[in-house]
Amino acid sequence: ETTNGSISAKNLDGWGEGIKLESTNGGIDIELGSATGDILADNTNGSLEIKVPGMQVIEMEKHSAHVKRPGKNQRIELNTTNGHISVR
Repeated sequence: ETTNGSISAKNLDGWGEGIKLESTNGGIDIELGSATGDILADNTNGSLEIKVPGMQVIEMEKHSAHVKRPGKNQRIELNTTNGHISVR
């Protein structure tokens, strides 16, 4: 969690426990690695780009998305107020 900074992460897994990343004034840029489950992304001001191989789109809007990457049943939560969210 950060207030005035971006978050960048690679090769995430979550180990079945889930992942939660939050920023107030900064973007979130992640590469999932072997992480699977429900991806819930939300921002107020900024772009949203989710390009995950094998993903199933549950809901996709301008500033929020719910997609599923089959595998472990865990929540992957990504939230920022002012910033982009990119998931690969």
